[in-house]
Amino acid sequence: MENATQALVIVGAVFLALIVLSIGVFLHGKLNQTSESYVTRLDTVELQKYNSKFLIYEDRNNLTAQDIVTARGIAKRKRCWYKEYF
Repeated sequence: MENATQALVIVGAVFLALIVLSIGVFLHGKLNQTSESYVTRLDTVELQKYNSKFLIYEDRNNLTAQDIVTARGIAKRKRCWYKEYF
């Protein structure tokens, strides 16, 4: 009878460990999804901010050489710390 009681305690401990492990895996997956969506949202905002510096030249027909040099300078300066977007 004593061995059966110990076996039940061991089985209970194993089930409890499996439940805790399952909850941990579930939470890890949910938190990972949340962080990925946050990073994607930040990347989108960052890209829009970067592109807004060039969109002012989009519909203009009277671009000057200075406008081209300015746009190139912005692109060259920002390239070192912005991600590459394709």
